[in-house]
Amino acid sequence: MKLFCVECGKETDDLLNGMCIDCYIKREELMKIPGRLHLTICPTCGSVRYKGEWKKKEFKDAVKEVVEKAIMVSPYLENKEIEIDLIRKGKTLYECKILLNGNIKGKPVNSEVYTELLVEKKTCLTCSRKAGKYFEAIIQLRTEREEEHRFQEVLEELKAFIREYQLEGRDVFITNIKEVKGGIDVYLSDNHLAKKIAQDIHSRYGGEKKASPKLVGLKDGKRVYRVTYLIRLPSYTTGDILSDGKDFYYLKSMDGKKVHIVNLMNWLELTCERKFMKNFSVVGSREMIKEAIVVSQSKEEIQVMDPDNYKTIELKKPRSVHFGRTARIVKTENGIFLLPTQKL
Repeated sequence: MKLFCVECGKETDDLLNGMCIDCYIKREELMKIPGRLHLTICPTCGSVRYKGEWKKKEFKDAVKEVVEKAIMVSPYLENKEIEIDLIRKGKTLYECKILLNGNIKGKPVNSEVYTELLVEKKTCLTCSRKAGKYFEAIIQLRTEREEEHRFQEVLEELKAFIREYQLEGRDVFITNIKEVKGGIDVYLSDNHLAKKIAQDIHSRYGGEKKASPKLVGLKDGKRVYRVTYLIRLPSYTTGDILSDGKDFYYLKSMDGKKVHIVNLMNWLELTCERKFMKNFSVVGSREMIKEAIVVSQSKEEIQVMDPDNYKTIELKKPRSVHFGRTARIVKTENGIFLLPTQKL
């Protein structure tokens, strides 16, 4: 069957809207776009609002997304490429030059259109809440041992959780951090994530956890609560030197309900459930561990220089291992202990 172009009358094997390829390219609009586009940007954080949602995007990427979703191109266009040039016309008005390249039935085509972009500045929900000191939950960190580094360790882990959630696009932030007697209070913007963070910290460090909700109002007919999560950290932490009244131990690590310790008498590694940690007392922190210069060593013994008084100390090796130029020791009232060669 013969096909003829309705425009030029040429016989062709393929018709596009009743026209041959040449006439279609010449007469049809390959690209259409509204005369004005709108984009809302938060002046504080630079987040972009599109279709009711705030997203973290670079300005040029946001413009490209708005243009590509607003543009209409020929259904016959293949391998399309879009280039956008922005020319600022005012404080909030831009001229967009949009260049389209591609091919139709293997024939290269291009098209150029112009539109305006009006940028509206509006504070996003997150920045508005930050400015208003908004919070839904408080995580209270307390400990029996008022050591600043313990709180800093847990606080850094809490901040890491927040960064992970933010990278996932979660609308969560730390409103405030207050130092109080016996610990710190961390104010968070999202109660559901605060609950999960409190659970994660408790699983990691153990101790006591308690949740106390407080009714603060109604929203859409539902009760709204602010919740305070108390986490009372245990008296022990990683790096501590412990004693059960008979032997001394190094607290190597903690995970879930388990505590991993090393007996400094024989270097045996033991795993205890947290409920049995009440049988141990804390002798001191990792600051008790000293680096000592090795003077000489054999398979069973080692001589090191005491870093405090520079006297030579002779210690028995629980196992036949070779030390390098230095060895780590722990000095207690009951004697001096040698730590294993592997890093604890």
